Amino acid sequence: MVSPIRLSAVDRAWLLMDRPTNPMMIVALLVLSRPLDRLTLSALIKERFLTFERFRCYPSAELLNANWVEAREFDVDTHVLAAALPRRAGQKELEELIGVLASTPFNACRPLWSFHIVERYRGGSAV
Repeated sequence: MVSPIRLSAVDRAWLLMDRPTNPMMIVALLVLSRPLDRLTLSALIKERFLTFERFRCYPSAELLNANWVEAREFDVDTHVLAAALPRRAGQKELEELIGVLASTPFNACRPLWSFHIVERYRGGSAV
């Protein structure tokens, strides 16, 4: 395990602004014309995203200090999740799902990110 890395001023500000009524989430949506499955997405995350140490860490804030702390038992599969929509769902249903996911708090003892794969969305996938 590496020693803690201090949070930047911007990261600390975001962490301190996070509230149940105002989750400080960054949300992105990718709609893919071809299908992508969870295992392939997980492999891509491992290969490209997790090369950056920060994404295997969670923020830990005390009164005067805030650090990035490496998660002891990091498992990418707890961060790459399947999400489901009703059959023949469209953009409206996808937007509603994104709203629910974006307002669901993260476990503060784990790295604060996730990817959700929606398979079979309009003949492809949504991430």
